[in-house]
Amino acid sequence: MNKKTFITIVFFSLYYLSCKNEPHTKRIGYGEYSIEGDIKIAGKDTIFNGPISYYDKAGSLMAIVNFKDNKINGKAVDYYRNGKLKQEEEYENGVKNGITRVYDSTGKIISEINYFSGLMAGSQTTFHSDSAYVYKFVNLEDWPLYSCTYENNQAVERGNLLNYFTHYIESNGEKKIQLFIYLLNPPHKEITYKLYYKDLKSNDSIVVQSLSYHDGFFQILQLDIPKADHKYFFGVEAFYPKENVKVKDILKDYQKELKLPIIQPEDTVIDSGGVPR
Repeated sequence: MNKKTFITIVFFSLYYLSCKNEPHTKRIGYGEYSIEGDIKIAGKDTIFNGPISYYDKAGSLMAIVNFKDNKINGKAVDYYRNGKLKQEEEYENGVKNGITRVYDSTGKIISEINYFSGLMAGSQTTFHSDSAYVYKFVNLEDWPLYSCTYENNQAVERGNLLNYFTHYIESNGEKKIQLFIYLLNPPHKEITYKLYYKDLKSNDSIVVQSLSYHDGFFQILQLDIPKADHKYFFGVEAFYPKENVKVKDILKDYQKELKLPIIQPEDTVIDSGGVPR
C-alpha cells in the first residue's frame, strides 16, 4: 500500500467515525415553537435527548430543557423575551425533584419552592422585597411544621425548628433506632442540627451526627440502642448572617432529649417529635 492510499483510508475512516458519533442535531417546528437539539424522529414519535432549545416565531430563545430518553431530566430553564431568567426547575426522570426558582422580568427572585418526587415538600419561600418574605416548611404529608414572616428587620416565627420521629427496626439481626429528622432552612438564620450521645454518670458526651440543609431537607439515621445510663440529646445551633451572630443552642431544655420509640405492635410508626403522621 502506497502512502497516498494509506492517507485516503485513514481520512475516510475518521470521517465515518465522526459522522457515526455525531448527535442527531435538528431544528424542527414544534407547535408554536421551533426546537433544536438531539432529536430523533421514528415514525410518529419524536425522541429528545440532552438539552433541547425552544425558540419563538421571532427567533428568541424561550427555554432550554434537558431530556433523557424523552423524559425531562436535569434542569429546565425558561426565559423572558428580554433574555432574563423567568424560571428554573429541576427534574428527575420526568418528575420535579429539587428547587424551582421563579423570577420577575427584571431578574429579581420571586419564589423558591422545593419539590421531592413531584411533591411540594421542604422549604417554600416567597419574596416580596429585599427585606420581606414568607417562609414555610412542609413535611412529606404536606403538613406545615414551621413558618416565618420577615419584615422590617423582624422575624415572626411559628412552629418548631426540631421535627423528627423514631421507631425500632431490625438491622443485621440487631435492634436499632431509626431516626427520621427534617432539616429546616429559614432565610434569616442557618441551622445546624447536632445529635449527642451522653454518659449520664460522667456527664461526658460525643457528637454522633451534625446535619444541616446542605444534606437535604431530611435525613434518616440508624442509631444503636443506648446503654444503661446513656442517652441521646439534640443541640440546634443558629447562625444569623446579617448580624454575624452565632447561638450555640436555641432549644429549650425539654426539647433536647431524643424521645425513644414506645414499644408498639409491629410496623407501627411512633411520632416522637410532634410530627403528624
